[in-house]
Amino acid sequence: MDMEVLEPIYEFRKQAIAEGKTNPVLEKVIAGLKKSGNMVGATGKRGAWAKGLDIKDANKEKVDVLYFVGCQTSFNEDMWKVAKATAKYSIKPA
Repeated sequence: MDMEVLEPIYEFRKQAIAEGKTNPVLEKVIAGLKKSGNMVGATGKRGAWAKGLDIKDANKEKVDVLYFVGCQTSFNEDMWKVAKATAKYSIKPA
């Protein structure tokens, strides 16, 4: 087959979204993205989970590794221990 299988599917999705036709299950996620800029609809400081850790701010200085925590882990305090443990493991000296 000479055609990439996923290309028509992606094009169909783009067209459907442009026409305002989305999966009803995703409406809550889409509304959260529009309102707060994240998929969980949370507000607050995305980096609050890192308080007390010696982590560089990639917005202010050069970093060797960038750890993207994601929305759930950034805003759900019950998940902060996952982000903290990952960051602590990642910044250990070799």
